[in-house]
This record gives sequence, C-alpha cells and structure tokens, in this order.
Amino acid sequence: MSFYVIASMRAVSAQAADELAVLFTACREHAEKHEPGTLQYQPVRDMQDPLKFKVFEQYAGPEAVAAHTKTDVYRALGRAGKTLFEGGSKGITIERFQAVDAKGKL
Repeated sequence: MSFYVIASMRAVSAQAADELAVLFTACREHAEKHEPGTLQYQPVRDMQDPLKFKVFEQYAGPEAVAAHTKTDVYRALGRAGKTLFEGGSKGITIERFQAVDAKGKL
C-alpha cells in the first residue's frame, strides 16, 4: 500500500529559495531515475510566497522512504537545509500518510 509524505519548509531568503529549487530538482531527478520505490517526488513553490516550498512524495512503502533518505542527493539537501531553511533542519514540517482503500480503511 502506498505511503505518502508531505514536507513543508520556508527558505531564509530569495537566494536560498533559488538554491533550494536546484537541490529539489536534483532530488526529484535522482528519484525518477534511481529509486523504483519512489513513485512520486514533486517539489512545489508557493505562488504567493516564493520562499515557501512543499514536497509531495509517494512511496511504495516505508522501506522506500528509508532508501530515499540514504541517497547522496537527499543528504546534500539535508545539509544545505541547515542554513537555507528558516529554523534550520528543525524548520521542516513532515506529515506522513497512508492510502485508504475503497472502504475508507488504512
């Protein structure tokens, strides 16, 4: 059953936001090419507040999430986030979801 993650963060500046956009793109491209358990990795930038980002992620299961977090591009994003995210690495909000079936059950 699919496993979903929504990550939310805000950059400290316009320059930081542009750097984050490049890092998110690299992470997405890596996931598409090298992570079969990552079904979707879509970073988006807020149209009203260009410092604000969300990443919508869909995985085949928790194991795929664990594999994703061990990649070099993910770790590079995490290191950069310490200075580019408002609040550093603690400035990220992570929400985890599991798909429901046709009967509304997890």
